[in-house]
Amino acid sequence: MVYFAATAADQYHGTATVIPSVGAGTQGSGLAPRFQNFYPPYSMYTTGKGTDAGEPSIGVNWKTNRAMYISNLTTLRVTFDDSCPTTPGATWEDRSAPNNADGLDPILFTDHGYNHQNPDTGRTFVSELTGQDSLSAFTDDDGDTWLPSQGGGIPSGVDHQTIGAGPYHAPLTGTVYPHAIYYCSQDVATAFCARSDDGGLHFGAGVPAYNLNQCTNLHGHVKVAPNGTVYLPNESCGNMQATVISYDNGITWSISQVPGTSASNSDPAIAIGRGDVVKTKPSGSPTGRVYIGFSSLDTVAGVAVSDDEGKSWKNVFNVGALAGIKSVAFPTIVAGDDDRAAFAFLGSTTQGAPEPRNFPGVFHLYIATTYDGGQTWLISDATPNDPVQRNGIHLGGGSPPHRNLLDFIGIDIDKQGRIEVAYADGCTGAGCVQAPQSATGNAYTQLAAIARQTGGRRLFAGADPSEPTPPGAPLLTVGRDDGVAHLTWSESDNGGSAIISYSILRGTTPGGETTLTSVAGNVTSYDDTTADANTTYYYKVTAVNAQGTSCGNNEVISRPQGDSRCAGILVAPDPAGDQKGAPANADLDVREVRVADFVEGGVNKLAFKMKVSDLSTLLPNRQWRFLWNYPIKGQNIQDADFTGSYYCGMNTDASGVTSFEYGTVTTVESVPVNTAKPNMYGAADSGSIDQQNGIITVVLSTSKIGGAKAGDVLGTILGRTFSGNGGTTLRSESATDTNSRTFQDPYTGFAYELVGNQPCPTASPSPSPSPSPSPSPSASPSPSASPSPSPSPSPSPGGPTLQFNQTNYVVTEGYVTATLTVTLNGSASNTVTVDYESSDGTATQKSDYEFASGHLVFAPGETSKSFPVLINDDGYAEGSETLNVTLSNPTGGASLGSPSTATLFINDNENQATQTNPIEDARNFVSQLYHDFLNRDADSGGLDYWSSQISKCGSDSTCTRNRRIDVAAAFFIEQEFQATGFYIYRLHKASFGTLPDYLVFMRDRNRIAVGSDQEANKQAFAEEFVQRSAFTAQYPSTLSCDQFVDALIQNVKQHSGVDLSSHRSEMVTTCDGNTAKGRANTLRKLVEYQEFKDAEFNRAFVLSQYFLFLRRNPDTGGYNFWLDVLNNRVPGNYRSMVCAFVTSKEYQERFSAIIPRNNQECPSSSSSEAALDSRARDAAFPRFDNLDMRAIETVAGFGSIRTIVARNGPSS
Repeated sequence: MVYFAATAADQYHGTATVIPSVGAGTQGSGLAPRFQNFYPPYSMYTTGKGTDAGEPSIGVNWKTNRAMYISNLTTLRVTFDDSCPTTPGATWEDRSAPNNADGLDPILFTDHGYNHQNPDTGRTFVSELTGQDSLSAFTDDDGDTWLPSQGGGIPSGVDHQTIGAGPYHAPLTGTVYPHAIYYCSQDVATAFCARSDDGGLHFGAGVPAYNLNQCTNLHGHVKVAPNGTVYLPNESCGNMQATVISYDNGITWSISQVPGTSASNSDPAIAIGRGDVVKTKPSGSPTGRVYIGFSSLDTVAGVAVSDDEGKSWKNVFNVGALAGIKSVAFPTIVAGDDDRAAFAFLGSTTQGAPEPRNFPGVFHLYIATTYDGGQTWLISDATPNDPVQRNGIHLGGGSPPHRNLLDFIGIDIDKQGRIEVAYADGCTGAGCVQAPQSATGNAYTQLAAIARQTGGRRLFAGADPSEPTPPGAPLLTVGRDDGVAHLTWSESDNGGSAIISYSILRGTTPGGETTLTSVAGNVTSYDDTTADANTTYYYKVTAVNAQGTSCGNNEVISRPQGDSRCAGILVAPDPAGDQKGAPANADLDVREVRVADFVEGGVNKLAFKMKVSDLSTLLPNRQWRFLWNYPIKGQNIQDADFTGSYYCGMNTDASGVTSFEYGTVTTVESVPVNTAKPNMYGAADSGSIDQQNGIITVVLSTSKIGGAKAGDVLGTILGRTFSGNGGTTLRSESATDTNSRTFQDPYTGFAYELVGNQPCPTASPSPSPSPSPSPSPSASPSPSASPSPSPSPSPSPGGPTLQFNQTNYVVTEGYVTATLTVTLNGSASNTVTVDYESSDGTATQKSDYEFASGHLVFAPGETSKSFPVLINDDGYAEGSETLNVTLSNPTGGASLGSPSTATLFINDNENQATQTNPIEDARNFVSQLYHDFLNRDADSGGLDYWSSQISKCGSDSTCTRNRRIDVAAAFFIEQEFQATGFYIYRLHKASFGTLPDYLVFMRDRNRIAVGSDQEANKQAFAEEFVQRSAFTAQYPSTLSCDQFVDALIQNVKQHSGVDLSSHRSEMVTTCDGNTAKGRANTLRKLVEYQEFKDAEFNRAFVLSQYFLFLRRNPDTGGYNFWLDVLNNRVPGNYRSMVCAFVTSKEYQERFSAIIPRNNQECPSSSSSEAALDSRARDAAFPRFDNLDMRAIETVAGFGSIRTIVARNGPSS
């Protein structure tokens, strides 16, 4: 080689070697397999399951044919119903291992061996990396029960662990378990593999498989052949695709490179046939044909084959070339018969490696199959017309937006040889799916998905179905924009016969669809322009080929979403009242995020709209933020500040003056968590606030944020609010509120496709002039995103009106709070009040929610008040349930408007009844105690503290039983309940000498337990209490202070056995002229005397067990029995009583039909365990003593803690 521009002395001397490239594969004959895509149901997404499904693994138990799918910290079990073979049904269930609640790099493997007709085993292993080892477990019943595993061998690596299993290599055989289990992991310079000989319970020492000098990148998943040979693939051994092999049960390892290949940034994968063709000579025992799937240079989707245990390779082909694939990520492969294999990967027909965030291609899931040992291949697009990812796929470390899919996908086959591919869908919702091929931007989601074979030859020859068949039902996506419903669909199984036509069906009830129209078989979209903008519809699309019409159900619900021109498309709703500090910080309570776009003067502009619960007052030092991802850097933005994310929003300064800004969000990699650093780049084009409706609007020219245009996609759109710290971090943990990713249907939210509208004629926001605390509302505020919005009524001529701000509210079952808002419309110069109270619908206060009631006070100028309804979690599969909340007794000249009754829908969080009682979970048990006794959600510190008192018992059932009793008792004894529930009891007992009724107690307890100023609540309630008709009938207002006090003292002496005469003079003094306030002060002083509290302690303790555990009035016999136990039999024996209630069938049935406990586990009323004197009783609760009172809220979750003292009431 001679360089003519160089001098003689500079000429290059050396040799060049031509490395053969991977040649294109050969097209196979016959029909390619066909697939349908399956997602978890919406009800599972609402619990946060399946929404963070990057790098999933899948395994199929050939004994049951059920699939197990892991991603992040969740293991899902999927059962398919093939009664409609081309569109099967799928049931998804959470079957996560208890010890997988923390960790990184989830891995799942199902050991089914190679005999699909009579499997050796069906054991599934799960693993979560924890650094130098893993939290692992295994199950033989598809997740119904789990056994914890050692995790791996010692030493082991810190990254990329993998589990595999298969027969032992001769001469070893399994004794405890039929197969050897291997755990391999990557350290900084060395990969280690360890073997388990007892089915994965324990592992031997880790053995080095290779070091950094041999293989430089990460390995893939370990696989074991029918003859026991072990394969560990690596993407770069000597800069070539390779596998590391052990022929002696993992003791020694050697490297086998695949000729003609180059290194990549995706792990290669190994598959091994069952050994029906490739056998060991001369014995004839199965060896198995070996396949390796790889992505050479991240541009070649290649496969190579070995028939001699990896000693040599043949049929090295670029299989992706058959579909024009030029960019590849996440190859994975599986085999059935030796001649049959399936190779899956994400591929794009755009040239180049997928790494850049602005890569201009679109990725689909492709699945290639061979039926002749890799000589020829067929290739299928399993996600046609529905991308898995737009633009780049990050294949390195870190956390840029386009690393949403993480590092790999998974594959397995069922016992009939159907291919099942686990992947994460990164382009979901109409905003992404329906964008044009040339669009820039992506949704950046990571939803759990399985592509399952529904047509074509399978990987076991004996299970091939006949074809062609009727087609499968298309996968349907529906987007809404004002009065148009945009339908697109993906037809991934045409039944092996061309589609003739599609029929579009529409209805307003589930299953009630009728035919709207039909389109030709080459059309995969339809715009329904007859849709009403405010109506919820249900759509279906059926496909027709020469064999018939598709079966199965692809129904999609389509809710109104607003419009893209003026009000904005709803991309992220959020429940009311979920902000930190609720019900305070209502101005930071995000309710919805909307996006609109328009072109003005040739400039593309975006309008971001956030609705919050209450913006009537602009508090100082607040930040409201919109965040989104878009892969193009805007003008004047520095490279160091751009990782693919933007923000904009509104601020208030120290004086409450507003400003509007935009910038980038830089992801800074850090341990233990990354930071989201905002970089403010300037002022927004304009901003406005509509205080009456709580709406903030920010307008930006898209040139500032990457130049997005019509057809482009903004992804992962979020709304977050901050109380002073929004200028330093935008992480969700630091936010006062962030819209929940589980609240919105992920198929329709979080991505927005720009339309390029004309400007809205009335809603183009103009900049706020020097903003004042009460700016004028914008001309066209966003409509409410509630399920059934009701317009705010006009003030009636007779005065202001009180009503709910919407007719229906929606919440998902769990230990959560639903927040309902009451608005005051019209002018009120004086104080206005109104009462509210819940009533059962199909939901009951005994099981589904906490009885809610209260008294709202509107000071002059206040127009909105919110209150909580606590939602409980049970194990019943009940579907959506409802309760009603009604307003009553308006005062201050106000009347009730409409709606004065609201319906709260509780969406179930399970599809079928749980197999365990939820109350057995320590955190659920404690959360319920907070709800029942304190009428509030647990704070995180208290929940962690009290649940840990139980969970640290581990498997010690006696310890768990005792701890549950201790914790349950603590919630009656601690000061917060003493100051609320016990206070209410004492007011009633001191006044009337009788036990309060359950409903009366609950109403009164709620009056003082709801709200932050408990002392003010107690005083206000006492003043109202002494003016009730029942009280004035007992103590007429004509009584003098002396007479009033004497009557109280006599009542207490008669009914409580306590003489308070020594306190008479001070009670008379507090009476203060016998006013309502004076009477209230006297009554409050009386009920705080220690001798009265001691006398009533046991009575209230027993009553609380009925009221709060059983949610009803006590039966007389039961109440007297337990009071006798506490007072007489064994003084201080509260433990047997508390145990009896929490192990009762009645209590457990509040949450499930599963009754795991009974009273036999409770200490006897005469047992020494229960016989606690005051010193022993204190010792039984040592954790209440010597606590730093300043740290209580974060340690134990109570306002204060009191040392427990035995209180033994009189014997009568």
